[in-house]
Amino acid sequence: MNGPILSIITVNFNNNLGLLKTLESVSSQSFSSYEHIIIDAGSTDGSRETIIQYEKENPHLSFWSSEPDKGIYDGMNKGLDVATGDWIIFMNAGDRFLHKNVLKDFFEEKEWGDNTAVIYGNSYKTNGILAKKEVVNSPFWKNKSYLHGSGICHQASFVKRSVAIQYPFNLKFKHAADMKMFNDIYYAGYKFEYLQETVCLFDITDSFGKRNPWSGIRDQAMILNRYGTVSYYIYCLK
Repeated sequence: MNGPILSIITVNFNNNLGLLKTLESVSSQSFSSYEHIIIDAGSTDGSRETIIQYEKENPHLSFWSSEPDKGIYDGMNKGLDVATGDWIIFMNAGDRFLHKNVLKDFFEEKEWGDNTAVIYGNSYKTNGILAKKEVVNSPFWKNKSYLHGSGICHQASFVKRSVAIQYPFNLKFKHAADMKMFNDIYYAGYKFEYLQETVCLFDITDSFGKRNPWSGIRDQAMILNRYGTVSYYIYCLK
């Protein structure tokens, strides 16, 4: 029996309301060749009970755990370790697919090249009230300015699992380990393919970057410096 085409990984900590939104979004997808993995960091707000109920209702839930971890990227690595799909996407608590046919649009009757490691699209950011669309017309390898340094939203990106496991999230970068992964993959020579579709609505209401902006700038500067944009190293001195 063939495994699923896609692994959807959801990381959560004490965000039961956001988790409910994500689970509803995943369950509504018209595409069926996926598994869902939930990594909870030992929540005490009812999230564990929500996952238990979800397990009863959704046969796609292949694995879940609820235990303390070292932060969001540690949880994402745990999910990556148990994933079995050909591709992975991280949709953390509060994040949602834009509509029910998103996965179908990317994977049904589509073939991607052997050297393609990342398929990405557009996204919407929301603070719970307003939403702003972000179109990826200048990914990081085309635009080296800090404001466009990350370039690709992980909630709008599907990564080939066989490649992702070679470049797990580096916990040194508490804010931008996803940016580090994308840079590592790109500069290793893999191909990124863009599909002009909007993938997700992702929640920035209480994001780490919003609460710790200088930490985020420092992380991104260190990554840009690693790949030759030396002028941005000044941010690391903050």
